[in-house]
Amino acid sequence: MPAERVFEGGEWSRTGRRVGYVIAAVVNIVLIFVVVNLLGWGWLPFLTAAFDDLLPVLVVSLVVSAVVNLAWVAYDRPWFKALGQIIDNVTSLLVVVVTLKIFPFDFSPYRINWETITKVGLWLVAFAIAAATIAEFIKLVREVARSQQPS
Repeated sequence: MPAERVFEGGEWSRTGRRVGYVIAAVVNIVLIFVVVNLLGWGWLPFLTAAFDDLLPVLVVSLVVSAVVNLAWVAYDRPWFKALGQIIDNVTSLLVVVVTLKIFPFDFSPYRINWETITKVGLWLVAFAIAAATIAEFIKLVREVARSQQPS
């Protein structure tokens, strides 16, 4: 029996999607380590001590994303994927909102107005996440309705 192709006909196979989900979960776990240590490493001089106040919500969002991706490894149905993406989007939106509230950045040493650019960028990201969440909700409703129809 030939091995399943990972990518064929413009779509990822079930195996290909599962590999992607595992990779995404691992990346999220690595990112937890990175964000928890960012201030100590001093790599980003514009981060302030207020970044510590953002860490809990940021770590929770990364954990949720990892868990959602691992859940998709076990159960890879369109309606479940849409539901997981909604959950992931909501936690991501929470991170953006808390980042805007705390704003753990100090761009005062720079000549460019990075504060305004960053705030506008965060608002654009929030809008994009909200729009994507609405789209996923529509997809979820459509997939649930489709699964309720007799075959």
